[in-house]
Amino acid sequence: MNSANHCVYVHLIFASKTLLQFEDASEWEALHTSLFDFLNRKGLEPYSVHILPDHLHLLIRLNENTIINELVREVKKNLSITINRTGKLDSKFSWQSGFGAFSVSHSQIGRVREFIRNQENFHESTSFLDEFRQILRNNNIEFEEKDLFREIK
Repeated sequence: MNSANHCVYVHLIFASKTLLQFEDASEWEALHTSLFDFLNRKGLEPYSVHILPDHLHLLIRLNENTIINELVREVKKNLSITINRTGKLDSKFSWQSGFGAFSVSHSQIGRVREFIRNQENFHESTSFLDEFRQILRNNNIEFEEKDLFREIK
């Protein structure tokens, strides 16, 4: 066989260092659009994106050349530049170090998309760190509290 056949979906999660607060829904939409455009230019297929004040969820289909930690570094850099260019924040925006990357089977794409879409409702009763701990447990990933993201308020 001379071709590379693949279908790899990943749910990425990472956290901001400070709360990202925009007054206008159009500013959030512009941020989402910027991320979609960036990913499309990289030849990647974003299936669902949700940027919240303290963290981000991204469901993406990777291409055969994607190195996940490099992708996360580039996404963080691109979004930080985009956010800081708005001039709407009191201080420079940046992301916490680290990320979560979780494989998603094709049969679970719809369920994960729905989970990402419903983040606002979900976080009415569950903190980001509790959510992240549960995702780690659901994926049988052992962790130490000291290695998790720092909760911001």
